[in-house]
Amino acid sequence: MKRTILVCILAWTLASGCSLLQGDDVVKREGEPDVYRIASEDEDMNAAIEQAQATLDTFVEFLNSPKPGQTHFSIKAKFATKDDPASFEHIWLYDVEYDREQFSGRIGNQPLDATYLNLDEQVQVPREDVTDWMIIEDGVLLGGYTLRVLVDRMGSEEKETFLESIDFEIPDGE
Repeated sequence: MKRTILVCILAWTLASGCSLLQGDDVVKREGEPDVYRIASEDEDMNAAIEQAQATLDTFVEFLNSPKPGQTHFSIKAKFATKDDPASFEHIWLYDVEYDREQFSGRIGNQPLDATYLNLDEQVQVPREDVTDWMIIEDGVLLGGYTLRVLVDRMGSEEKETFLESIDFEIPDGE
């Protein structure tokens, strides 16, 4: 996956004690995607992660045998933060591969709290640490469950701006 699409994708961090998408919970970074701090108890986000895990075999199947029109194969994985190993930053990876035991890929955005990681660094991720996946198929998002939660929570102006900035559709449901 090219980094250009990742700049459009939202990064997010699970951090205990944060409320949902209030002004202080969004970290704006010039040249990097916004980071949304989401409470670890957030039911919608946890359901999205469960859905991503439950459908991860679909991602692997398409990764191994892409259909025509499928591009931008990415996974999001959790990485412990340097200061608090019980807190995680969830980061999109591109150039993803899978070897039946773990995923490998490159860090798609400069980490905010997992400061031991760097943009474009090659990392390995166990399957159980994957928290989302996405593929663009003929201009339409497949997967992207955590992204959908965030987009659904955006105000109308923010949502419109975001949707205009990406080069794919996010269908309702899935």
